[in-house]
Amino acid sequence: MRRSAILGSVLLLSAAPARADSGTLPNNSYAPDKLYQLISPPMSGTVKHNQSSVVNGWLFLAGNAKHELWDIHDPTHPKLKSKFESPHHDGEAESHSVSLARRGDSFYAVTISGKGVDFWDLTNADSPKLLSSLLLEGIDYGDNTNAVWGVSWQGRYVWVGGTNTGLHVVDAGDLANPELVKLCAQLGDL
Repeated sequence: MRRSAILGSVLLLSAAPARADSGTLPNNSYAPDKLYQLISPPMSGTVKHNQSSVVNGWLFLAGNAKHELWDIHDPTHPKLKSKFESPHHDGEAESHSVSLARRGDSFYAVTISGKGVDFWDLTNADSPKLLSSLLLEGIDYGDNTNAVWGVSWQGRYVWVGGTNTGLHVVDAGDLANPELVKLCAQLGDL
């Protein structure tokens, strides 16, 4: 059995072989004049991304509830694999975190939306699938209030930090039907 652990928003995998359709991460040095090409946002026009992760060898750019997966096997010539967006993206201020999970040979993400969080299947980088959108009470396209600023996935639970709504504990055992199991409005509520 393969073991994995999630540390913050970084998924650590132990000696698991890559899938045949996974992306490739280079381990190369680049000349200083090429570095700007590697880190120059935005990569695709006017879409603003403020979260980057790597999932199954693909670069995952997230933010404002609009997301992209990129092939970066040659970081100086990245290639867009797919674009996808939350049904609750209009008016989204910005996202502050993304969290990833792996179950078997499948790769998943939880992202912030204007009304709560979205669960995605990122296994096929060419065609990510929205599995569900969980609307959270009090979350309404906010920035400093009425917003989600953080998500962290640990096992079957996702911990969702609301700016002024508290800590939303979500059971993500069934990604098509995640459920809010506890709202901790104050630290003592756990």
